[in-house]
Amino acid sequence: MKKLFYFLILFLMSHLASSQDRQGLSFSFSPVKSTVRYFEALDGAASTDGKSAKLFGVNYHLFLGKKFALRSGLNYGEHILEITPAFTGEDRPSYDIEVILYSIPVYLDYSFNKYFYMGAGALFDFEFNGSSDRGLDDQTGIGFGGHLGTKYQIWKIFAFAEGFVRAHSIFPQAKTNHQEHLMERGFNFGIGYTF
Repeated sequence: MKKLFYFLILFLMSHLASSQDRQGLSFSFSPVKSTVRYFEALDGAASTDGKSAKLFGVNYHLFLGKKFALRSGLNYGEHILEITPAFTGEDRPSYDIEVILYSIPVYLDYSFNKYFYMGAGALFDFEFNGSSDRGLDDQTGIGFGGHLGTKYQIWKIFAFAEGFVRAHSIFPQAKTNHQEHLMERGFNFGIGYTF
């Protein structure tokens, strides 16, 4: 196992050293529509609706030839959700909560041609203000994301726009009955530089 690990490290280092424009750094912004879903139907549960959300990201790109790229980085997301409690005989008012989520995406992108690509991968999510007492389960855990986008490059500067969907806490850190999953969909706009 150690030999395989060393071989992979040497292969990756030699691959990077023998090529140009193989890495990139980008910054992105995403207006987002968020909601909360259960993976099973529940009668009498509270409803949760997204009021506003936005994502900011710093991304590292590792280009693996002309067709593939690995992308990772750090994303910061702010979500305002409105929770309407289930009716239990007395009317309780809706209230807002704020979810701040830090995500480390690990995506594999595939380019169809010079301008269009798609990708998918895992999200490693960390929510530091999470608590089920506020009406939403903690979103810390492993999620999944996918995207379809377009890109354009002039010299070493590139820009991209992509539509995406993301599901958080598919594998939550803290197991709960009927785990709630923060879902996002939106468009991601970014600009970057290859080196």
